[in-house]
Amino acid sequence: INPKLSTIELYKQLLHVFGIIGYRHRSYMDAREYQAFISSRMPYTRDQFMFISEKFLEARYSSHEIKIEDAQNVAREYNRIIDSINRQLLFREKLSLRAKFPFQKV
Repeated sequence: INPKLSTIELYKQLLHVFGIIGYRHRSYMDAREYQAFISSRMPYTRDQFMFISEKFLEARYSSHEIKIEDAQNVAREYNRIIDSINRQLLFREKLSLRAKFPFQKV
């Protein structure tokens, strides 16, 4: 495993996930602008995405070696964001089912 490439790829994958749920990265936004954009729309991901964004910038632009522990921490925070998104989507799904079938108990 290459920690630098792993960090960069997880960041790119997260941008893809955010795009799927309606928060597509715009070409005019740098990493910090996009992080602020996501934080304003998904505050429950703020700390995790800030950490991942900073590690992405470090991996992408710094010349020093990225440690395996850093890449593992990025993966852990990535999984926390995915779990948070899944909880939010599940909540929305329950709300939409309730609206369709108001006579059922949820």
